[in-house]
Amino acid sequence: MDKSCYRHADRSTGVVCQRCDRPICPTCMFSASVGFHCPECVNKGSSYDEPISRAPTPIKTRSPNPISFLNMPATYIIIAANSVIFIFSVIEWGSIFPSTSGRIEINLGLIDRARHGGTFVGVAEGEWWRIFTSGFVHSGIIHFLINMALLWFVGRELELYLKTTRFFLLYTSCIIGSSFLVLALRPDNLTIGASGGVFGIMAAYVMLAKFLTGRFFGTTISLVLALNLGINAFLLFNPNSNISVLGHLGGLMTGLLIGASYTFLFVYMKERVPKNINLFVNYAIPIVVGGLLFLGSILIT
Repeated sequence: MDKSCYRHADRSTGVVCQRCDRPICPTCMFSASVGFHCPECVNKGSSYDEPISRAPTPIKTRSPNPISFLNMPATYIIIAANSVIFIFSVIEWGSIFPSTSGRIEINLGLIDRARHGGTFVGVAEGEWWRIFTSGFVHSGIIHFLINMALLWFVGRELELYLKTTRFFLLYTSCIIGSSFLVLALRPDNLTIGASGGVFGIMAAYVMLAKFLTGRFFGTTISLVLALNLGINAFLLFNPNSNISVLGHLGGLMTGLLIGASYTFLFVYMKERVPKNINLFVNYAIPIVVGGLLFLGSILIT
């Protein structure tokens, strides 16, 4: 069971100091050859032979409240944008289960090329914004709540570690990756939903979890991920379901790629390359991946 950091009572953690067993949050972690040490033990480190160094990418909270808007604005803004669009969809249809043939869904959903109202619409018709906007539209209250709940649990924690800009770039790249795979293999299906972006940050979190939190299995967030994966697996392989397997898979693969790249940079390259170069590559990875996927999405339509 997670405990509170001995220096920051408002932060739960599953990591303890290898010397004194005090529970420590990422801000207080100092990496050693075995596990992590607390600041007090580090101050006494000169009397030990074991080398001690600062843990990579510690959390630097920007306000006393760890769940405040200032600490994770991207997560809150993404949830708010999804919520506003869903409310408009509900108002248009007068139901919490709006149709995929509604005006909002038709205008913002992902489609290569289709005829609607006597005209052709779609990415192939120059409507490139659908690659992004499709990730903010949902077909019903269950679809919406599952995605937003997972974004709430995983997004906030991941944004604290990656910081807002990197997290936003990661999420956006996963939305683009989801759209790319759909356009490549099922271009004639109208596709909507934040599942690609959500599954992408899930994948990145799993790649980074052990390194960032000290452990993963047995934590609250691991149970949330397992439950969500189970629900989505049931829906994905239900023959009566309209869930886009390719949309989920595209976001998942993009998140795995970027998450693996971040893990490599955080763990293996932090002490081997200059800080400025490491930081530049951190931001460049999602930009390059997202840019290539966006360009590919345009070219294949």
